[in-house]
Amino acid sequence: VMEAIRIRKSGFALRLLHQDFVDRYRLVLGSKAAAGLRTLDAASAAQQLVTQLVANKWVSQEECLIGRTKVFAKSTVQDFLERAR
Repeated sequence: VMEAIRIRKSGFALRLLHQDFVDRYRLVLGSKAAAGLRTLDAASAAQQLVTQLVANKWVSQEECLIGRTKVFAKSTVQDFLERAR
């Protein structure tokens, strides 16, 4: 519980399970890249999605973090992803 409070206070407004993050935002990369994520397990797909977002310079690594079960992103990243989908 304390860790969740610390994460929230750090500005990470978006907190989604790996699979939920991938399902919601994979199409931001385009249909070809999104199709490639389907063959991966949830954690690997989430990692790959975040890696591609950072590589495209759409988000910074500090704004979008991968946890053991969830992806954490700052509100600016969440706003960008929602507009992009």
